[in-house]
Amino acid sequence: MRKSKNLHSTALLFHLTIYAYQESYMKMVGSGSRAILTHVIPYLTEMLKHLGMPELSQKKSMDENMSIYTSLVKESGYIGDAVLNNDGDNSYIFEVRDCKLASEGHEIFKEGHICPFAILAAAVIFYKTGAVLSIEDSEFNDSGSKTLITVRERTRLNRPIKNFSFQADSTN
Repeated sequence: MRKSKNLHSTALLFHLTIYAYQESYMKMVGSGSRAILTHVIPYLTEMLKHLGMPELSQKKSMDENMSIYTSLVKESGYIGDAVLNNDGDNSYIFEVRDCKLASEGHEIFKEGHICPFAILAAAVIFYKTGAVLSIEDSEFNDSGSKTLITVRERTRLNRPIKNFSFQADSTN
């Protein structure tokens, strides 16, 4: 039981760190702070590929790739469910349901923040489309969140990032 509580506390700290980073960056840069996501998402995609998780594939559909990601997150026990709904030609709504972290953090984040699970979902969309994306602020509630993700350009951008090097520490 102790290990489970420590793991939950660690996940909550990482979650809160991402929110604190978003808030601080927005205060420093202002309304243009969303522009960083066009750089974060490709790097996140590269890191996930490097680590071999989740097992995404260009040959699989968007739904299949998203199912792999949501299964991984659901298996962790942090969310009950997550769905990606098509909200038009170029828009998706990513909804997190029964988030175990919501009761401890969502009351703080009324606006101006993006759910970290939605940022990962955007990385999955980017992986499949290679398109420039925009992500709106998440709408938080007592049990989860909803986030609008819009595909801005349908050009193939997810080529390997020049000079990208991610190495795990093998000394442990």
